[in-house]
Amino acid sequence: MKKNIIYFILIFSFKIIAQAPGWLYNQPISITNPNLQNAVNYQMQLTINTQSLISAGQMSPSGNDIRFTGTCTGNIFYNYWIQSGINTPTTIIWVKIPLIAANTTTTIFMS
Repeated sequence: MKKNIIYFILIFSFKIIAQAPGWLYNQPISITNPNLQNAVNYQMQLTINTQSLISAGQMSPSGNDIRFTGTCTGNIFYNYWIQSGINTPTTIIWVKIPLIAANTTTTIFMS
């Protein structure tokens, strides 16, 4: 049986961009799908340094203000769950992304 493995490349970059009203911080996250297949309802594992964000006052210590969106203005929200380690340098967060098209780079936003 042939097993298809999907690989993704994550690129974190810091930019000042438009964001939803009431949100002070917005972090773009680029996800590259180098495969020939679309990834539909893909559950993407992210490792986020929530400790530095909390220390800088950019995130609530409980993580209850985290949002993942498909646009910088926050009009499309993605489901996510925190697996482990809030307020650590290696917080594991899973985000369910509806579509990552084949051979493209998609940007999502953590707010």
